[in-house]
Amino acid sequence: MDTRQLLDQLRQERAELDATIRVLERHTGSTPARAASAAKPKRHGRVMSAAAKAAMSRKLKAIWAAKKKASAARSKAAKARVKKAAA
Repeated sequence: MDTRQLLDQLRQERAELDATIRVLERHTGSTPARAASAAKPKRHGRVMSAAAKAAMSRKLKAIWAAKKKASAARSKAAKARVKKAAA
């Protein structure tokens, strides 16, 4: 088969496919524009400002520091009990 004939045949098949796609889109009510917008992920939740993020970070760091301090105190007390019991 000649290259030109092959190209002509492919163009003909593409035209038939395009026509079939148009018919199906009309039948289902979907169009490429609607399909593209439907595929776009929607943004959920709230957007936090930089100041709010910084404030939350400070609060969480304070909470974590308090937990770490309490944990260290418990650990120190436990070590003292073990040391006292061993003596």
